[in-house]
Amino acid sequence: KQWYQRRVRANTPYTLSVGRNKQSNEVFSLEKQFTTLPEPPDTFVSLTHHLVTPTNISLQFAVDDEERVFSKDRTFVLQIKSEFETEWKVLPPLSTGMYDMRDLSPYVLYCIQLAVRNPTGRGPLSNVTCIRTGSIPAPAPRLRRVGLTHNSTVIEVTRPNPPKGSLTYYNVTFMNDTFGWREYNITPGDKQNITIDKLNSHTTYTI
Repeated sequence: KQWYQRRVRANTPYTLSVGRNKQSNEVFSLEKQFTTLPEPPDTFVSLTHHLVTPTNISLQFAVDDEERVFSKDRTFVLQIKSEFETEWKVLPPLSTGMYDMRDLSPYVLYCIQLAVRNPTGRGPLSNVTCIRTGSIPAPAPRLRRVGLTHNSTVIEVTRPNPPKGSLTYYNVTFMNDTFGWREYNITPGDKQNITIDKLNSHTTYTI
């Protein structure tokens, strides 16, 4: 037998009782307890934090209103596409509010949409958020020695052109087999000179 009861409340416990056989007039009692499914979520998911490298985007996100998910059994929906794609790629359900997009192309715009899902269905999709991956800086086009004494040297670094993104600093490593290495971080400019002192005389160094 099939039986339908309409206009029941979502996520509510009910007891179903069956009591009489019409043909045999036999009276019996059968009770079944159940809870109706919750309504689909009606709250959004917001991106709370992201970290970008040239090939990865790390995402953190959260539900705007947990009470509007209507269920503790919930997952996140994430769909992604790049600026060169027309179709969204929907990822498998995510159990936590974190996801690392890996093996991406440098300096490419990636767009995402988020939603939350409960056992009944999916909530509304968030607005589209687009994030561009970082760029891999070009090497300095010129690195040359412009000064030299018996225990020091001056190195000139010329700014890359084009720089392929926003340069934060130059990292220069100066080493030999005797003292190991020293690292210098300097602010980018059109031309920057680095003075390295306390060197041993008549010794070969590598930059």
